[in-house]
Parts: sequence; C-alpha cells; structure tokens
Amino acid sequence: MREKVPLIVPTLLIIVAESFFFFKQTETTLAIHGLNLLVCVLVPVLTSYRPYLFQAFSLVSILRILNIGMPVFFTLTLYWFPFIYGAAILAAFFVLRKAPEVILPLRMRFARFLGSFMRKRKLTGTGWRYTYLPLGIVVGLALAMVEYWVLRTGSLIPVLDIPNLLALAAVMFCFVGFGEELIFRFILQTRLQKTIGTWGGIVLASLVFTAMHSGYSSVPYLFFVMFVGSILGYSFHRTGSLGFVTIVHGSINFFLFSFIPFLI
Repeated sequence: MREKVPLIVPTLLIIVAESFFFFKQTETTLAIHGLNLLVCVLVPVLTSYRPYLFQAFSLVSILRILNIGMPVFFTLTLYWFPFIYGAAILAAFFVLRKAPEVILPLRMRFARFLGSFMRKRKLTGTGWRYTYLPLGIVVGLALAMVEYWVLRTGSLIPVLDIPNLLALAAVMFCFVGFGEELIFRFILQTRLQKTIGTWGGIVLASLVFTAMHSGYSSVPYLFFVMFVGSILGYSFHRTGSLGFVTIVHGSINFFLFSFIPFLI
C-alpha cells in the first residue's frame, strides 16, 4: 500500500478538487489543488518517496491554479491562454530538466532528426512521420465536430478573418495543445506507465485529463473527453510523438472555436 501513495493521494485530491469545480465552487477547488501541490512538494522532501510521480501530478494542479487565478489582461478570452499555458509549460520544463530518462531519448531523437535533415533522408526513429500532419488535422476536425455536437460551444474569435484565425491557431497549437499534451501525455502518462503498466497509465492519465475539463459542468462532455483522452493517450503510446498528439489536440480546439460555430 505504501508504494501506491504517490499514485492514489494526488489522484484523489485532483478528482475531489475538480468535482467542486464542476459545481462552480472555485475557492474550494483552489484550496484542494493548493493542498495537492503542497503534498506533491513536501512529501518527497520530508520522506523517502521519490518525486517522480508527485512532480507529474503537481503540474496538473499548477495548470488549474493558473487557469483560475491568472489576472485578466485582455477582454478577449483567447489571449488569456498564452499566460496560463506559457507558465504551465515553463513549470513542465523545470520538471523535465532533471529527468535523464526523458531528456536523453529526446537528445537522441533530435540528433537523428538533425542528421536526417542534413542528409535529406526520411525522419526515421525520431517519433515523427510526414503523414502525421494531415492525419492529425483530419482526426482533429472529426473529433471537433463531435465535440461541438456534445458541447455546443461558441467561437473564441469575433470574425473569421486571417489575423484572428492565425492568432487562434498559434494559441491552440503552441500553447493549449502543446501544453496539455506535454503535461498529460508526455510527462504524466509516461511516468504512470512506468509505474502501473501501459494500459493503466493510459487510463489513469485520461481520467485525470477528463477531470480537468470539469469546468463545463456537463456529464456527457466528460464522457466525450475521456474518449478523446484515451485516443490521444493510445496515439502517443503507439507513435511516441508529442508532435502528433499536439496536432490532433490543437486541431480539435482550432476547429471547435473557429469554423464550426460559424458554419453549423
């Protein structure tokens, strides 16, 4: 039981916190996420537990605390995201900075990528394939259409013009898509899989990912997010490509908050 503490305690705290967020109890949500963050920082310091999983779960609470507590700098919601996800991405890179089991494979992949590029060869062994870009966009569009049917959300841009579409694409791919996939798939899922196995890691990471979408207060939407999270988790496991799942995730958000609300 003792070895399951880094797995069970942060998971329960996050789910409880997000249950309150489902019912719009933001102060309680912040308090519980703050408690989880405190647990994730202090327990490895004061005990013999490794920080491995605690670090991953702490990023989830950091993301929610930033989401609720970030000051409003712009009237357009779209422009809030770079501040929220930019800070979360920075925290994630600090977690990865001293993780050689992650950094070393990245360096190997980058070296192979650079060598392949310089020799104008196919990008083999890099976790990336040229087909991932169109495939990710198509999959993202299909899932965005289903998500709109479930959620019926509005657009995040006032009009469909080039400047607004470029701004939305930059935010959804470079900040939201990349930030969430970095935290939930690249860090959390990878570490869970090494702890509880391949499928357990995918399912638990998807469950935490689902809980973090409680703000829409929609049970059908949570089931849909679990489905999407499982697809993203399995895709990351099979491809090993953070880029691919980022494109899928970014495409879902891009189409959901741009063309689909205007055209359907």
